[in-house]
Amino acid sequence: MKVWTLKAAPKAAPDFSLADLARTTLESCEASLGEPCAIVTINGFDTRLKSGGWAKQPAMLFRRASDFDSSVVPFIPASARTQIAAYDKATGPRAFALTTGGGWLWRGGQTLEQAISKTMADCAAQFKDAPCILYAVNNRVLFGSR
Repeated sequence: MKVWTLKAAPKAAPDFSLADLARTTLESCEASLGEPCAIVTINGFDTRLKSGGWAKQPAMLFRRASDFDSSVVPFIPASARTQIAAYDKATGPRAFALTTGGGWLWRGGQTLEQAISKTMADCAAQFKDAPCILYAVNNRVLFGSR
């Protein structure tokens, strides 16, 4: 089986972090594959172990219902986490959506149904090239819960 994923960011970007890029890459790969992934190359340098093969990566995604915590929202660069914290402080019916490519937004509504509908519609309109994932409703994370 071959699985390919590519994440890139310009090193000159003010919020560039190799660790952040690696984390979001592994999260995106795991979301699409359904199991932990491995980084096989960084900037053209092979990450293979001296003994051959690649280091086993731990699961990156937290997949059970929990309270919203902006510090662990997947796929989002660390530099955006302070902006995401506003969702946690908001009151009233609200929903939070994201994409595996790092896009995110949240919307409020008069009811939970309105908040969810508005969030998902706006997410689909804003991030046309990536499927939107309903991540949280009010303060409850739904991502990965079964």
